[in-house]
Amino acid sequence: GKALGFLASGCLIYLVNKQNVERKKQGNLGKIPTPLRLRPEIVALLITVGFAQRKQYALSILAFVPVWLSCLPDELTLPNADYLQEALENDQVEQTEICLESSKNEETGEEQSVARCAIGRKGDPLLSHAEAPDCRTVAAIVDRAYRKFSEKKLVATRKVFKDGSYGAYEWSTYGDTILEMEHFAAGLRLFWPDIYDKDDYIGLDGLKQAKVGIYAKNCHHVVVTLFSALQHGIIVVPLYDTLGEDAVEYAINDAHVQVICVCESNLDTLLNLLPEKCKSIEGIVVYPDWTLHKDSPLHKDRGPRDYKGVPVIPYEDVISKGKSSPSMCAVVKKVRPDPADLCFVMYTSGTTGTPKGVMLTHGGFTASAAGLCTNVVVRPDEVHLCYLPLSHCFEVCVVIAGMIAGGSVGFYHGNVKELIDDAQTLKPTIFIGVPRVYQRVYQVIMQKFAAKPRPIRRLIYYACQATIESLRKSGRRNILWDLLVFRQVRAALGGRVRIMCTGSAPLAPEMQEFIKMAFDVPIVEGYGMTETHGISNTQYGGIVIDGKPRFSETIGHVGPSLPCSMMRLESVSELNYNVKNNVGELLLGGPNIFKGYYKNNGMTKKVKTQDGWLRTGDIGRFNKNGTLSIIDRRKNMFKLSQGEYIATEKVELALLNNQYVGQIFLYGDSRKSYLVAVVVPDPLELVPLLKQGFVKGFETDSPFYKEIPTLSTDLSTWLPPFAKLCAPETQTGVLINDFLLSELTKQGKIAKFLGFEFVKKIYVEGSLNNLMQGFSVENNCLTPTFKLKRPNIRERYQVQLQEMYAS
Repeated sequence: GKALGFLASGCLIYLVNKQNVERKKQGNLGKIPTPLRLRPEIVALLITVGFAQRKQYALSILAFVPVWLSCLPDELTLPNADYLQEALENDQVEQTEICLESSKNEETGEEQSVARCAIGRKGDPLLSHAEAPDCRTVAAIVDRAYRKFSEKKLVATRKVFKDGSYGAYEWSTYGDTILEMEHFAAGLRLFWPDIYDKDDYIGLDGLKQAKVGIYAKNCHHVVVTLFSALQHGIIVVPLYDTLGEDAVEYAINDAHVQVICVCESNLDTLLNLLPEKCKSIEGIVVYPDWTLHKDSPLHKDRGPRDYKGVPVIPYEDVISKGKSSPSMCAVVKKVRPDPADLCFVMYTSGTTGTPKGVMLTHGGFTASAAGLCTNVVVRPDEVHLCYLPLSHCFEVCVVIAGMIAGGSVGFYHGNVKELIDDAQTLKPTIFIGVPRVYQRVYQVIMQKFAAKPRPIRRLIYYACQATIESLRKSGRRNILWDLLVFRQVRAALGGRVRIMCTGSAPLAPEMQEFIKMAFDVPIVEGYGMTETHGISNTQYGGIVIDGKPRFSETIGHVGPSLPCSMMRLESVSELNYNVKNNVGELLLGGPNIFKGYYKNNGMTKKVKTQDGWLRTGDIGRFNKNGTLSIIDRRKNMFKLSQGEYIATEKVELALLNNQYVGQIFLYGDSRKSYLVAVVVPDPLELVPLLKQGFVKGFETDSPFYKEIPTLSTDLSTWLPPFAKLCAPETQTGVLINDFLLSELTKQGKIAKFLGFEFVKKIYVEGSLNNLMQGFSVENNCLTPTFKLKRPNIRERYQVQLQEMYAS
């Protein structure tokens, strides 16, 4: 019996190790995962081992398990992040460089680095994808997609039932959708023939380009409108659906929008501006609200009707009018733009002031999309869950990249809180999110773990730490932990995600490592801005080098430049950044650089050099492996009274790793020697801790304990009491302030802050919206892409900031 047991145990160890080795060779990186199952022979061996050994041995093992579990920590401590920086510094990768004639900027005299371009690239920057070399416009990409992928799925939205619940995704093919684009373009010309001769930018065949605005949530109709316009030489002016009246009014008037397409929920906002405030509008196209059942009484009057002299037309009427006119369809088929033609006037989110209209071209978008498809390989079977608005430049670039490969896109149904349900229904292969989304994913995972019974919770935490350490040492995963723990994590996003992408703001390296470990997929961090057509750099996500797909192994950078882009650094003497140390302000060049700011040559000259390089305003560092790390935003750096500069975003990013901090705004007065901050706590983390009685002053026998609200799905029952609990004038507010300040100090020590980087005083903002935000789009403290509007926050909390320095 013993001999048989030892033999079976040996075979079991061999088979499990063999599976690990096979996964190391093949890896899940870049592959659509399949459900994990124990092989039949392993199950048989487990049974054999159990029966072969004597009962007392089995009992001894069973007795040992609870003792071992009791010794495990009851909290998850992520491994030291210093390892990630060391790994990046030690990584050596060949980098193709193009040296310039001069090492100094001819305009400023400042020292600048040589230009760098994509690894392994030779010749001129990439203009189009290798599989579609003749496609230099978005229109050409759409035409090619119609020829090659006519029967494939392109776009999907979820079916809505009468009771308001959602069913499966309903798909529309490339062929049907692109034909609908043609009908829309024809219908637009038939309804408003005069809009094609009123603009100041000349398009193909001498036609003056019309401008069509889109002020709506993502849906099938937005895709049709947007790409119909791009295909037929019309300039698109996309507006975030969360914008208020003032911002919408500014963009419409600045761009002189003539026809605007709007969703039902934004219709009233738009009508309030007509005709006095927005005199350029000649027509409105209204999309049906696809999140409502077609028979719902909540639908608004979409026309056709006349509103103060402006025709309001349902989207379906535009389609049917174009479809009924073959002659007009023949006309629009002949109109195709050139690479240099404008396709967007895209208004930036405006973190520092009035939004600027960024002029983007067809050639710029095709270059960016082709570059993205090269660094991050997009496959024909790709399914992308789209929840970033199509008024976001990067999201447009992703959809174009998908069209090059023949991929598909499904839209979330509009409620961020139910994004997981959409993912489980759609089962995407690519998931794209901003850092705040990944921080939320991390928090949700940790909340699920924390809700488990203590023995299971400790085992899960051990599995996380053991897996990270194993991946660092050998790159291997343990099949047992994947089966018991991480399979359930992957299922949260549908179970088919093969790659994740992040951008818009830096994602903390340790957070990136955790997400990569938990989902067993590469997470690709990128960098770009509206002025680069959405993207300029990415980590590797399957790029083919020497015939083999490659993924970035290191973390803490945004990869090399795309094949369409070049980058260089320029010294910033006042901040002590010198290119001799491979740090300085980042400048970008290439065919994906924007044309300029609409009607604002002065601002264009400030950010574009005479030789066409774009000043990003970001402080970058070139790493030894040829990648780029973004250190901070030049405008966000300030000096304290002792002469030390504070890298605002670097400090904020480190402090956001604390689970009890939802949002934070760092502030420093140059006449003072210390930092202060406005902190928005995360109630989903803080309230459970308070309920456990672990915070000083909130012990279970404390008189303040009963004031702690109880969390529930009905936010109205506990958000107001939570705001009262955090109010600074109350005793409970003082206690929470002290606790959060101590947590920031603790987090600063973990991040190895220098003395002047520690926050000394804070103001706690406990009034939150339904997304648990104190800084929000609604109160004008956040951009639609969740970036802090620092001037607005500084003005909003001016009194509190002054009081923290006065006391």
